[in-house]
Amino acid sequence: ILHDYDPVSTTMESIQPCDVLAMSTNTYTVENVKYAVAVATPTVLLLLSDEFGDRSHYEEVFSDLPLVYRQYRHNVYQNPENQKILPLGYHCWDQHIRLSPRPRNLAWSFYGSDKGDRKQHLAVLDSIKPNFHGQTSHDQNAEVMNGSIFVFCPIGNLNVECFRQHTASMCGAVPYLLCSDEQWDEIYPFYDVVPPWLHTPSIDIMAETIRYAKRLTHKEQ
Repeated sequence: ILHDYDPVSTTMESIQPCDVLAMSTNTYTVENVKYAVAVATPTVLLLLSDEFGDRSHYEEVFSDLPLVYRQYRHNVYQNPENQKILPLGYHCWDQHIRLSPRPRNLAWSFYGSDKGDRKQHLAVLDSIKPNFHGQTSHDQNAEVMNGSIFVFCPIGNLNVECFRQHTASMCGAVPYLLCSDEQWDEIYPFYDVVPPWLHTPSIDIMAETIRYAKRLTHKEQ
């Protein structure tokens, strides 16, 4: 959408007519978005955020626009026909994370907290060596991601959509999502291109798949 546009940051008071308008529901109320759309008269609205699925009222604006790309998707919303799903993408601090090709010595990796069920799931995967899991600094992320074959991608705070799988893809690793078919089907078939990621609801199936892939890789070497 934006490959040949020059981005311009502005304030609500200084909005000018434009083709593409981007606004975050974390920052702007639905009244703010309505006002900005009325002034800017964009062809495309990029509506960002909405991880928790509690902002369906923003769809009130959609009828005033030819096309809306929104982050996240929730079955409980109306999801009108002029809506498309915008991939969450990588986090801004990982914009330079991709490195030149190098050996992938880690069978799998995960960086982040072990909150909720993650600690139990990581214990299952930890038997597959070598691996990395734990907290990192931003400058360590590149070495971990670019050196991994698989990246463990559990549910984020609440939603299956997370920066992690997009960052892994950018680094050439295989994102492996731990999620149900229902969680997968809520969003990823609605991308313009369905991502070629692995997903399973079972940590045991994930572990066996990684072990099998590791054996194949070892034989090839």
